[in-house]
Amino acid sequence: MVFRLNNRLLKNQGIALIFVLGTVAVISIIAIEMAQKVQMAKMMVVERRDSVKALELAKAAYRWSVFRLQMDNTLDGVPPIPGTNYGGKKDDQSEIQWTFPLVYPFPVTSILTPESGINTPEDPGADGTFSSTITDESSKINLNDVGSSTIQSGTRWSGTASVLVNLLASPRFSVFFSASANKNILDIPRAIDDWTDSDNQVNYVRGGDENAEYKVENANYKIKNGYLYTLDEIRMLAPMNDKLLEELKPFVTVYPFNAKLPRLSTQTIVPAGKININTAPVELIAALFSQTAIASNRGRLECAQNFAKARMISAFRSVKQGGTEPNFHTYLQKACGASAAEGAKSFIDDQVLGSLDVRSDVFRIEAIGMAGDIEKKIVAVVLRSGDKPKILYWKVY
Repeated sequence: MVFRLNNRLLKNQGIALIFVLGTVAVISIIAIEMAQKVQMAKMMVVERRDSVKALELAKAAYRWSVFRLQMDNTLDGVPPIPGTNYGGKKDDQSEIQWTFPLVYPFPVTSILTPESGINTPEDPGADGTFSSTITDESSKINLNDVGSSTIQSGTRWSGTASVLVNLLASPRFSVFFSASANKNILDIPRAIDDWTDSDNQVNYVRGGDENAEYKVENANYKIKNGYLYTLDEIRMLAPMNDKLLEELKPFVTVYPFNAKLPRLSTQTIVPAGKININTAPVELIAALFSQTAIASNRGRLECAQNFAKARMISAFRSVKQGGTEPNFHTYLQKACGASAAEGAKSFIDDQVLGSLDVRSDVFRIEAIGMAGDIEKKIVAVVLRSGDKPKILYWKVY
């Protein structure tokens, strides 16, 4: 009898142990799951916090960039100092302080030492960092100024269109317009012309449907008949391809433009933006020269290279004849073989001359904020006018 009781007791104890272990296992699973949910919630909160912080840091970097541009604008009000690059309304590569990237926190640890008596934080970027760069959009061709106008004697291309054609005719782009490529340089400005004007007529033949070239199987695409809003929109032009666009990007922009004023092919194009000869790349300077004045690509490039060396020593303060020295017109007379006034004038067509300047008004700002593992980037294009720059483009990545 006692033996049976002991067996029954052991059996009951085993069942109780299994029940206890099962309960502990269930509670453990629930506890682990809750801990995981708490951890995930915590990570989401931290990620959200860092995301907000990174965006605010990016905005701070943008505001700091705007301040730098405003400060440079203020310096333009200082009277020019003869024989130097300082003062006066002009922008060049040696004077403009915004050409240098800015980072925050500032690199104080490299200049402060223990002997200075100033305590520096172990990690100056623990609460987040930001960086900003400013690039000059006025050193490029504004594609929204590329186009033609119909006059009694025929078609007149804008000065900006002439510069673009000269640039595409340079050796850098020869591979895209060779006989095997089966492309004509004029296809590019013609496509831009039809894309941005407000009518549906092919301008260079004065007739036909602009949309015909964009019709593909099972879809009928239509030309925008409006300004280019972004640089990537250029890829939608019929004669454009990815490789040509990438090669062209350093030399072109689409800012500024006035979307409220539609472009009419019957009206002469007044350039909304001007090319700054003090900051434009050498290839673009060479494209300013008339091919009738300097027939060879090599001759135009040599003149442009000499000009680039000259502007590093002293920035040019005017473009047209009779302006403040150093003067672009005078330089062409002395350095590029245009000995007479008429010769210098023919070096650059009047239409092109009207699209040139010695200062910059349009800038691209790239502002990056970083907090934890989160990075936010703001890309903006601003027009520097008056006390407050006007935002032409804004995107947050």
